[in-house]
Amino acid sequence: MNLLQPNRNIEIKGSRVTLKPISQNEINNTYLSWLNDPEINKYLEVRYKKQTIADIYNYINNLRSINGAELFAIFENITSSHIGNLSITHFNPNNNGYAIYGIMIGEKCKNLGYAVDAEIMIVEYLFGFQKINRLEGGVFSKNKSAWLILELIGFKKEGVLRKRGVLSDGTIDDVFIYGLLKEEWNKSKKKRIIEYFLKNYEVRKLK
Repeated sequence: MNLLQPNRNIEIKGSRVTLKPISQNEINNTYLSWLNDPEINKYLEVRYKKQTIADIYNYINNLRSINGAELFAIFENITSSHIGNLSITHFNPNNNGYAIYGIMIGEKCKNLGYAVDAEIMIVEYLFGFQKINRLEGGVFSKNKSAWLILELIGFKKEGVLRKRGVLSDGTIDDVFIYGLLKEEWNKSKKKRIIEYFLKNYEVRKLK
């Protein structure tokens, strides 16, 4: 199978991680093992079905068929190893423009803070577009590490969808709705932790 060309042929680099459009090099048994690991996928849509390499190709191509969407591979800078993925699933610059992203970090890297790096970088990138004024998304209430990162970055909890989702073990869970406005992000960037993660931030086009 072949991949569609990236919608966003760029590299976003930070102090510890780099985001690049995922390529065939990253579609392998390691990536597949993340998707089929119950500990990693318990909050992901893929938890309902055992994934295959073909499923990965189909997911990426379906995403790239959406205007403005993209799947980035996350690389750890020192080792250049692929440690997870970050997706832009919605990019709507119309009216009061908004975007939605999602992230998955491989199991061995869960506690090293790479998700914070990657999320701060993608927020800065998305708010760099003049017509994107809001980021939003939902997260299971039991996925505490995910919503703690959102709150650290500056997202506000805007509501709760009660008993909205079912986890892989059959547990019914609430979904928290979070949002972040561009003006809030500009204030958050003055905080020391955000400044630290953005100090080596840069975006460049790939050939």
